Amino acid sequence: MSTNIKNSENTIKNISRYLAIIGQPARIQILMAISEQEACVCHLEAALKMRQASISQHLMVLRKAGLVTTYRDSR
Repeated sequence: MSTNIKNSENTIKNISRYLAIIGQPARIQILMAISEQEACVCHLEAALKMRQASISQHLMVLRKAGLVTTYRDSR
């Protein structure tokens, strides 16, 4: 197999993996909400009308995939 085909296969696998990760409507909503400005989970909870636990779980998956980053501002 040529190098170009292997590179294409790797690219396709990576794209497929990212699409699977963001394929859930809640994750798309979260990404859209934070695309304009950073937000804490409590703000996302109010804006998206979702439970905090659910948002946190979705954010954990997005964080593990490298699609979002996080930091603590206080406790």
